[in-house]
Amino acid sequence: MGGRSSAARDPHLEGEGPIGLTIDIGPLQIYHFHEECRAEVTRALLRAGDLPFEDTRYNRREWEQAKEDTDGVPGMCFGCLPVLTHGDFILAQSQATAFYAAELG
Repeated sequence: MGGRSSAARDPHLEGEGPIGLTIDIGPLQIYHFHEECRAEVTRALLRAGDLPFEDTRYNRREWEQAKEDTDGVPGMCFGCLPVLTHGDFILAQSQATAFYAAELG
């Protein structure tokens, strides 16, 4: 009980999202500010899990433009940061992104 056996199916690697949705498993990408802040836990967990990711950071002026673009990832999340994408899967808020990173790693 509690542990995951090595024979257990890992849905994150097989194309099923954490809630059973089929997603395009692609590269991991995290969006946040240049400063060290709420995204650091997610970044640390991705590194600890040896998971490659692209780190997109905004300065304050860039952020003002990005959050207004409703076709861009942060704009799709109502201007919230950090945002983590994994292929087509988009997740916002620091605790949610950290939990997802921990599950993957």
